[in-house]
Amino acid sequence: MTQRMINAHPAMSFKEAYEHAQILWSKLRAGSAVNREVAFRSRGDLLTTMGRSPKSGTSHSIAASLVHFGFLERTESDEYRLTPDGRDLLSLDQDSDRWQQAARTLAVKPELYQYLRRRYPSELPGSISSELIDQYGDRNINRANVENVLKDYRQSLGFAGYPVQTGEMERLKQSVELQEVQFNGQTMLISKKFLLEAYEKTLEENLRQVKETLQGWA
Repeated sequence: MTQRMINAHPAMSFKEAYEHAQILWSKLRAGSAVNREVAFRSRGDLLTTMGRSPKSGTSHSIAASLVHFGFLERTESDEYRLTPDGRDLLSLDQDSDRWQQAARTLAVKPELYQYLRRRYPSELPGSISSELIDQYGDRNINRANVENVLKDYRQSLGFAGYPVQTGEMERLKQSVELQEVQFNGQTMLISKKFLLEAYEKTLEENLRQVKETLQGWA
């Protein structure tokens, strides 16, 4: 079999891969009873089952990411198989402790994520971008995409429930544009887009009240 260069990282975060895996899981459950040995003869068969076009580059990135995170495994005969870990995670309630334990296992399956988690278990250093380019420059990590790769890594750990250190939380908030707000004595993280939309609605309501007041004076 021809040796292929495999990227050290997935093309998306663990959350995004999980959502795509759920689509595959729902298609499988709708078709027949699901067992631990679900296999697809080729990547094309896999993508067709998911309702994706085998001619789409994005579709192939999704398939590769499902392998990176361990939802699927690729055999020597180029089959794609649903892994026991992947099946377990997809069949569990997301609010359960078992789901979070399984999610923490799969979230750090990619080679790059294993490296980062092992080397920097608490917080990534400021020099990490240059380090990754030097370490994995031949595995599709370069100055054009390294920040997106790190963003996906941080989001993956956050979604899987890993504790996030202060410095990492700041970077995570920036990467997904979250803002801390106080509500009923609690600190909440809310999308900046959501806050902007709420602010705009408040301005519209205030303007409406001003117009009604002016009309009343007339």
